[in-house]
Amino acid sequence: MNSINVLLCPRCKIPMTLNIESTISRDSIKVMYSYKCKNCGYRIDDAMVLIKKKDGNLELIATEIKS
Repeated sequence: MNSINVLLCPRCKIPMTLNIESTISRDSIKVMYSYKCKNCGYRIDDAMVLIKKKDGNLELIATEIKS
């Protein structure tokens, strides 16, 4: 049986939605993962992925954001 993890808003106790936002510049791509409550707007930052050019190569940095 599959289980689905649902993150509940700490304020409203309703399911939060996952938001994925990206920022692209000349030398990098940054992707932010966060959860947001549609009811009250509370936001929890979850992770960040950064891909950037460095010395002719690509560097990948993945970071879990601890609240």
